[in-house]
Amino acid sequence: MIDRKLLLGAGLGGALVVAGAGITYLFMPPAARHAAFQTPEFTASAALESERSRAEGAAASQLDHIGNAVRDYLKTHPEIVIEAINTYNARQSAAQDNQLASALSENLNALLNPSTSFVAGKNTDKATVAVVEMYDYHCAYCKQASATVRELASRDEAVKVVFRELPVLHEESVYAARMALASRAQGKFLDMHFAMMETKGLLSAERVDEIARENGVDLDRARKVIGDKAITSALQTNQTLASSLGFDGTPAFVVATTNGEYVAIVSGFNPAELADAIETAKENS
Repeated sequence: MIDRKLLLGAGLGGALVVAGAGITYLFMPPAARHAAFQTPEFTASAALESERSRAEGAAASQLDHIGNAVRDYLKTHPEIVIEAINTYNARQSAAQDNQLASALSENLNALLNPSTSFVAGKNTDKATVAVVEMYDYHCAYCKQASATVRELASRDEAVKVVFRELPVLHEESVYAARMALASRAQGKFLDMHFAMMETKGLLSAERVDEIARENGVDLDRARKVIGDKAITSALQTNQTLASSLGFDGTPAFVVATTNGEYVAIVSGFNPAELADAIETAKENS
């Protein structure tokens, strides 16, 4: 066991020695003080400190020199900055394209799944190209695209249209989407869809019900299933797909061959771009 008295005595003794040395130094003549610091150890330490300071100063000076040289070069060759920015943007774009291609490949089966959508076409079983549309019944551009979509769903045996509700623009859009899906079992989906796309103004629940009656939908039957888990699941699936593919608005089109060899996204309604994507898909089907 360590004796605490011995430790205390040793500590006090050491303190007295240090204090005594300090007092002795204070009363030394200046010359003697200077001489006290001229020991080999002190001289070596001072030399190292001086060398470090000199090296740091030289490094800082060199960095300043390099920085000035680069600045002067860029002033006389500004095109290098533009070239660097373009290279960076190209790399970013390529990375985004690769990420999107991967997301499309991973989600293609879900996009084409008929159990969570409505599929229409002249011959859906033989169609080799699918046009998936995500839309909102309050979307002005979706309404503009409606005539083109109607034609796609009826004119070409090679093409089928996959309708996916994405009610994101208005609170009332949710009820409209649910009523459209609820009318599937009655064979009235397309009638409801295009009627609501052609309707101007707010699609309130009352207005949607009126449109349903006008198009021969049995409202009592529709209301019994409008809140079903299957419809809720379909809407949630569409939200998940839109998020995975980076869609932040409507309409959004995905054009794909049913064998997955070709997939393209057309954001917004661009008739020429959509037509080109469909033709390219046909060539790759």
